[in-house]
Amino acid sequence: MASGTYVLAIAVGALITGSLNTLTNELACKQSAEGTAGPATIWGKVNNENGLNHAFDHPYVLCLFMFVGEFICLGGHLVSRWWQPRDVQLLGLSQVQKGSFWFVLPAMCDIVGTGTMYAGLCLSSASVFQMLRGSVVIFTCLLSVIWLKRKIYSYQWFSVLLVAIGITIVGWASV
Repeated sequence: MASGTYVLAIAVGALITGSLNTLTNELACKQSAEGTAGPATIWGKVNNENGLNHAFDHPYVLCLFMFVGEFICLGGHLVSRWWQPRDVQLLGLSQVQKGSFWFVLPAMCDIVGTGTMYAGLCLSSASVFQMLRGSVVIFTCLLSVIWLKRKIYSYQWFSVLLVAIGITIVGWASV
């Protein structure tokens, strides 16, 4: 089991990097440049850009940058695996036999979901984006009850209710 300091460091690191991710993407969406024609993207038309000053509304470019950053982390993972002893049961097996390709479908869903979230970030503020992104707690709870048949205790349902109330308040205030 991991030590308390290690878990705390991981939690603080995730909080800081997640916040920086949202803030830098919001900053990118606030950038603009002079153009030569009317709105260049669908987001420009949605945001009623009718002049030559165009906002940087490219959510899938932001998504690409995020996944390039995650891919760079793969190098650290490969270095850490190189130092670990080899599992003799897996030697000689192909990637299909090891089950490595089971990650393809969730990875594709993550790419689509992240691109859609960044499209939402281009159309809203960072605070609304972060709060609505917190709705993953609600859906995870409901899907774990439906498909995994997990028992959710009353204090956990209360927490999900608080998240739902917070999301409702932020969503209502942004309208």
